Amino acid sequence: MRRNIKMKISRELKKILCNALLLIMLFTLITGMTVIADENNLSIVSGTYFQLGKYNDNPILWKAVVYDNENGILMVSDKILCYKNFDPAYKESGFGEEYYYGTNFWEEATLRTWLNSSELAGNIIWPYKIPTIDKVHRYRGSTGLNPYSDEAGFLSAKNFTESEKSAIKTVSHWQALSENKKRLSTNGLNVPFYPIIVRAPNTHLEQTMYVYKISELKTAYYGSMYRISDTMFTLDESQLYELWSQSGTVAAQNAEGVLDPWYGIDNPIGKSPNGYYWLRTPVFGTAVTFAGESYSLNEDIYDATPSGYEELGVRPAFYLNEDNMIIKCGSGTEEDPYILDGKGQENTAIFCNGKQVEFDQQPIEEDDRLLVPVRAIFEQLGAEVTYDDGDGVITANNGERTVVMQIDNPEMGNGTEVFTLDVAPKLVGDRTVVPLRAVSEAFDCRVDWIEELDRVVIDPPQPEDTDEGHYQNIWDIEIHGKGKKQ
Repeated sequence: MRRNIKMKISRELKKILCNALLLIMLFTLITGMTVIADENNLSIVSGTYFQLGKYNDNPILWKAVVYDNENGILMVSDKILCYKNFDPAYKESGFGEEYYYGTNFWEEATLRTWLNSSELAGNIIWPYKIPTIDKVHRYRGSTGLNPYSDEAGFLSAKNFTESEKSAIKTVSHWQALSENKKRLSTNGLNVPFYPIIVRAPNTHLEQTMYVYKISELKTAYYGSMYRISDTMFTLDESQLYELWSQSGTVAAQNAEGVLDPWYGIDNPIGKSPNGYYWLRTPVFGTAVTFAGESYSLNEDIYDATPSGYEELGVRPAFYLNEDNMIIKCGSGTEEDPYILDGKGQENTAIFCNGKQVEFDQQPIEEDDRLLVPVRAIFEQLGAEVTYDDGDGVITANNGERTVVMQIDNPEMGNGTEVFTLDVAPKLVGDRTVVPLRAVSEAFDCRVDWIEELDRVVIDPPQPEDTDEGHYQNIWDIEIHGKGKKQ
């Protein structure tokens, strides 16, 4: 009798468990719920694969590049996603190099605008005129493979959900400058950036190539550089070298469905194993560097071409927002990548020193000014904060400068000057909030607001590095390529 009772109970228990499992599976199908991996215990190493977003309705596979960098883990698209000009030669205001070749200045490049835009097709605000088909492909004479004017921005809802975008940082990082932009230098050097490769084929620019191999990039000469804020970007020389040193190659195949300009717009990719793709390192006049694998030598190469001369591959990159990411499933291999998502962005996201700033009280907006909790923001800027409850005086000191503010008082002092703020510090609940831009700039920080993404990047002042010995000048290069190897 007891045995029968036990068997009956066992059968009932199994039935209950099976029904519960079916309910969970049904709920998962209905709600789209996924199993969340423990990203807190996740060890990301070089070569780890992630899947995030899509392009041309195909999931994008990203590869991690882990190295000692101020902004954390670099992610680069495993495939070339499309072919575009770096900057189309559509400027009709004159007859200079930019008119014929486009610009090599990353901040003004059409490619950068597209990569960082979340707008739909027709709504993107371009640096110059709308890059129409007839202007994008001036030299190849094609009708256009991937005309900018026909596409939504790369970060648009067509490619990334809002939660997916929250797994991507917006950061400040270094950008090399060419001869005509060296005045913008913030690293203290007043000479142009001289990469090892200084040749642009089929142009009037008198340039010469010395080295093809990416393995030589570690010994390149680094000149004038400045700071710029990006969410998406293409690799520069140093990042390319890190990719090569970790994986042994920088070659990239073309994504499914991509059309190759080298084989004609009617022929799908597959005829060649790898393609050439843009970097963001400038070379003299309007030339820009690119990377790929030599088909003849079967080795990684580094070269340059004018920005608007032809279509090269686009291989986007970004920095992973580790504190805001969610790993849904996967094992991190190329065959089974981590399926990546983000925790979402409910309010204005603020990034400083390569991290998203967390506040115990959300920022508020008043008179078009963003106010943030005082202690959290000053500590991010490396300042110690004291607060006088009696008169509401706030004092912040970073060792070099002291900033003094007072609740409900629009005046702010920095020891030498007094400024009148558009919005005074105030109490919100039990927290004191201060205007973000004003207090950041009081410590000589640069503040960038990315309106499309509702993000703010605070970039503290960077130390000047004027020591020529830090930069490896292995080439004696003059402006027009009359250099010689030492």
